[in-house]
Amino acid sequence: MKKHMLFVLSLIFFSLSCDDDSSPATIDLIGTQWNLYQHTIIDTGPINIVPETDEDYWIIFNTDGTLSAQDACNLCDGSYSIIADTLNVVGIGCTEAACTGSNWIGAISGVYTTSITNDILVVTRYPDFLMELESYYFVAD
Repeated sequence: MKKHMLFVLSLIFFSLSCDDDSSPATIDLIGTQWNLYQHTIIDTGPINIVPETDEDYWIIFNTDGTLSAQDACNLCDGSYSIIADTLNVVGIGCTEAACTGSNWIGAISGVYTTSITNDILVVTRYPDFLMELESYYFVAD
C-alpha cells in the first residue's frame, strides 16, 4: 500500500511540475509576419538583405496552409506544410514587377528545418546533390 501511495504522489508531483508557465513566451510561426534580414549560403557566407525604398522582404505562414510573401516589390503566394520542425514549401508564384530586389522567395521551395529562438526564425535547407546548405533568417514584425 505504501508503494502504491508513493507512486500516486509521484505522479501528482510530476504532473504539477510539468504545468509550469514561467517559460518565456515564443512567437508562433503561423500567422506572424516574418521579415527577412539575412540569407546565408555555406560556401559564400552571409548575404545581408537591405531593402530599397518601398521594398520589403517578408513571409507569412497562414493558418490554412498557404503562405503570403513579398520579395522587394513583388507579391508572392504558395503553400506549405509542417510536421514537427520540418517545413515543406511548394508552388511559389510571384508577380513580376520590375524592381531591383533579390529573388529569394522563388528559390525557397523545398524542405527545410525551422527553429524560433528569441523571436528569430531560422529556416535551413540541408544540402543534397542539387542544393547547397543555406539558411534564411527572419525577425518577427
